[in-house]
Amino acid sequence: MSCRLAKDFEGKDVLIVKYKFTNNSDKAANFMFAFKDSVFQDGIGLNESYVLDDSAKYSADNQQKDIKPGSSLDVECAYELNDTKTDVEVEVKELVSLSDKTISKTFSIAK
Repeated sequence: MSCRLAKDFEGKDVLIVKYKFTNNSDKAANFMFAFKDSVFQDGIGLNESYVLDDSAKYSADNQQKDIKPGSSLDVECAYELNDTKTDVEVEVKELVSLSDKTISKTFSIAK
């Protein structure tokens, strides 16, 4: 998991989080329907951002691409930031699972 700062079409700050999605199931799957990703600043959830400035070189296309079992794909998701000083916490868990397992990472984005 990694991240980078960018701007949306209105010039607002966004965070693009890059996930490495590996399909460990026995059927074709895609990131959007396999996982729930949540991003927080100061404990408050951030909204997804969809229309970024061209300079962001952002593509949300891979979120919905099905991949076969055993395959991997880089997936990017963009989120509107409240500020560029406060750390960002990312949490990812399976959308449908009997487990409460969550993968989390904190990014320091201070400029």
